[in-house]
Amino acid sequence: MILHSFANEPEVIKLFEETKTFAEFKNKLEELAISLPQTKPIFYNLKKDMPDNVKKIKGDMFELFCELLVSCIGSHSHIGLGQYRPVNLSDDEGVDAYAVNTLLEKSAVQCKFVSNPNYEFTANDSNLPNFLIEARFNGIPWEEDTKTKRLFLITSAKGIHYHTISKWRNCVFIINGDTISTLTDNNLLFWSDCLGKLIQHQKE
Repeated sequence: MILHSFANEPEVIKLFEETKTFAEFKNKLEELAISLPQTKPIFYNLKKDMPDNVKKIKGDMFELFCELLVSCIGSHSHIGLGQYRPVNLSDDEGVDAYAVNTLLEKSAVQCKFVSNPNYEFTANDSNLPNFLIEARFNGIPWEEDTKTKRLFLITSAKGIHYHTISKWRNCVFIINGDTISTLTDNNLLFWSDCLGKLIQHQKE
């Protein structure tokens, strides 16, 4: 069962049809984020500013991808997540989803899509500080420099700037675009599995 609300959008099927690489997926996501507000303005013109509107749609679709990523290959050592539960979009205070790590400990997930694969987030240009705070408020006692993380960032970007990583004492495990590409490029089983799960979800 897919839980993210964007899985109900019929057009998202296109993101996975005949897709073989993460780069292809990202290109399709960029195109669909622009076309959806034009073809379905009542549903997707959610913000007055068009760039902000497109950015939100990209983020929602990437959150759906993250759920499918964990659902299909979350047990891989480069991910280490299971029991993924997206937060309702209206309740998003900084955490996009909750899951469990390899020790079955409650963990928090933040999903971040950006077009630039070399981008590095800092504490000042994102809501990542809210992510840490919200996770703490929801009973996730992350610790410094531990090998087993409870905070996860899944992103199409490079990751977090080293100054910010140091400031946060390495408490966030980063699953970046390079990692996603390594796990999914030409992994036809993965893309087929994602597509199958979406098709089944939309039939139910």
